[in-house]
Amino acid sequence: MEEYIVETKWLCLISFIVYAASSVLPYVLDHNVATSYIHDTIGGTAGAIFIVTLVTLAMRSVSIQKVMQPFAFLGRMILTNYIVQSIVCTFLFYSYGLGYYGHISIVEGLAIAGIIIFVQLLGSWIWMSLFSDGPLEKLIRYATYGRSR
Repeated sequence: MEEYIVETKWLCLISFIVYAASSVLPYVLDHNVATSYIHDTIGGTAGAIFIVTLVTLAMRSVSIQKVMQPFAFLGRMILTNYIVQSIVCTFLFYSYGLGYYGHISIVEGLAIAGIIIFVQLLGSWIWMSLFSDGPLEKLIRYATYGRSR
């Protein structure tokens, strides 16, 4: 990584510029199929590259590493957390559950997301202090290799 730090910084900057430009394009010009396509395809890809390079650069800082350490538990149980989050969110937002989709504000949505992430962080920390793998990760490992570790 260290040998590519200059290139990573440039990629971060360029992808941000492309992402920002493609994001405002439909509003500055005309909101049509072409500008929406550029926004969605080029802008979406540039946005993803920007986030990855920004996180990569940020993680070089020891203080950022310390702040992000609790998220390592989420990462070690990523499949379990993804499935649980999907079940919770479909229950909250789809019609077969509480049907909140389109009926909550941005602030309420951010609060719900924050609560879900906090509960998953706490649950992952507790689980990983007792076990070496998440439950679905263990199941996948067993199904793939015929053993859990």
